[in-house]
Amino acid sequence: MWKCYLAELMKERNLPQYKVAEETGISEPTIARLYHNNSIRVELRVLDVLTEYFNLEDGSELFRYEKKR
Repeated sequence: MWKCYLAELMKERNLPQYKVAEETGISEPTIARLYHNNSIRVELRVLDVLTEYFNLEDGSELFRYEKKR
């Protein structure tokens, strides 16, 4: 199962959801779904924008695959 780590990245930087949405141009509902790990799909553009916004080396800090236990 894929897990989104947006909430952790935002907490580390003390960023509220509305600010990330405002500064990235990604809609607040999309940010909220990713934050709560409730997305069923993610656009590549969103991944690109968030990777750049958080200055990540690659997307592995944002999404990781975790085997079900």
